[in-house]
Amino acid sequence: MLPSMNSKKKFILFSKSYWNETKRIRHQVANLLVDNGHQVIFFEKPDFLISSSLKKIRSTDTRTIDVRRTKQLIHHQLRIFSFLRWLNAKYEKISISKKIDFKRDLNSVIINFNYDYYFLRDIFKYNKIITIINDDFVAQSKINKGKHALQVLEITCKNSDAVFVVSYPLARQVENWCDPKILLPWSQSKYTKPTNNIKRKSILIWAHIDTRINFELIIEVAIKKPELSIDIYGPISTKVLKEIHILKKSFDQIKFCGTAELLEINFKKYFCTILPYKMNDKPISAVTAANKTFQLLSMGLPIVTHGMREFIENKAIFKTYNKKNFIKAIDTCFAEFYNLQTHIKNLVNQHQPKDRYNKIMSVINN
Repeated sequence: MLPSMNSKKKFILFSKSYWNETKRIRHQVANLLVDNGHQVIFFEKPDFLISSSLKKIRSTDTRTIDVRRTKQLIHHQLRIFSFLRWLNAKYEKISISKKIDFKRDLNSVIINFNYDYYFLRDIFKYNKIITIINDDFVAQSKINKGKHALQVLEITCKNSDAVFVVSYPLARQVENWCDPKILLPWSQSKYTKPTNNIKRKSILIWAHIDTRINFELIIEVAIKKPELSIDIYGPISTKVLKEIHILKKSFDQIKFCGTAELLEINFKKYFCTILPYKMNDKPISAVTAANKTFQLLSMGLPIVTHGMREFIENKAIFKTYNKKNFIKAIDTCFAEFYNLQTHIKNLVNQHQPKDRYNKIMSVINN
């Protein structure tokens, strides 16, 4: 007889993110488990030289997540030789073991977001280990064409009881070593129907503004559609300050609004959101649904993408690959905003927290 889907468990999550940074799927999984009554220990990005910490983070009035930090010896992109990997693994295993109470945590479920944590099986010999691959770490490797990253990714997958991936390209990357299951991000809230039946004249960009952004596309929209305003929310990389200066100096309708949470944005003024990425950026090309995708859709906004061939298909999502089609898609969103709402609502309702929770727990209980 299978354990109940609702039986309470303890989970230990391993991540290369800090708990207090911008929330990504690893944070969302942690909160999802706590929301359903489970205990969660969250190992955040390990330090190199500074002392590791042990602290509790209260994420709401009713939820507490136990956040811990350990140490690593060598940055993961620099472990290009097997000896360096072995040395770092030995160091990290000792550091992790010091932070674990094996008697109390013996039956914990391990959820690993780190592609290079193949050594977790050495620590948790009898625990169920679920690995979630949430980025194309091989494409991100700057040394040796990512061969060393591919090697450790393979071992990590083989040492796991189950593997989730967040996109179809990532599934293809690991399918020779395991049976990957798709785990897309989800909407944190139900669909909100737009109430003001007026012609909206603003476009939203809610993203990290860095070298992946195609600024020529933004300029094209500003030139071809001077009657529309473009509001840009998100942190700005120092590497693109020149491009930002040009936009601020040249276009009054482009406004930089700083970093904001979803609920801090006034969605009543927007008729679409755009993801204007460059073509042939491998990590971007591997995205099937960005972490913010269903959050934006839940507010009733259709999405216009650029350079994202593997993005999910829907009549309210417009995938483009050149300036002409990008502008055309924006025009369609402007003209058909209210007619697109049925497609948006149906899509959002298929990607709710309960859907992801049930998918994770069905794998764990089996």
